[in-house]
Amino acid sequence: GTHFNMSAEGSAIDYDTKYVLSFFQQGNSFGYCYFDMSTLKFYLGSFEDDFTLKRFRTLSMTTRPIEAICLSSVGQKDEAVGILRNSQTPPAMSYISQELVAGKNFLKDELEKTFGEKTPKALENLNSLSSKALSIAIVYLKQLLLAETSIPVAEFFHQNDQD
Repeated sequence: GTHFNMSAEGSAIDYDTKYVLSFFQQGNSFGYCYFDMSTLKFYLGSFEDDFTLKRFRTLSMTTRPIEAICLSSVGQKDEAVGILRNSQTPPAMSYISQELVAGKNFLKDELEKTFGEKTPKALENLNSLSSKALSIAIVYLKQLLLAETSIPVAEFFHQNDQD
């Protein structure tokens, strides 16, 4: 059956959901994008974390990703990667080369190609952290040849940004 677990915000998380989590880390700041290919719902945001990475731990516990994606510059010994690897259900890890998302206008160009003038509202004012996390997710989907069938029809939700 479906198990629901109440998150701190009081929203039910459905554990039959198969989330893929892409994240971008700068110091103790994170941008994230988690999405489910069966519902095509993408959730984006960013946060400032403490040195124990408490918020990142919470994110990984509430989303329970089946796969996590980050830049290849993030090493195996990275603390965030360690948190994911040591979770109850460790996700598969995928690494995206920095060069693929490095272009200053990478995301802008991708969104224009995909949506033309009709970029979803949730994607309009992303900060650099959540933009990078979304860029990593897009490159991942392109490598699986799923971007063209998923991104144009996906629903995007901008959760919170802390610059």
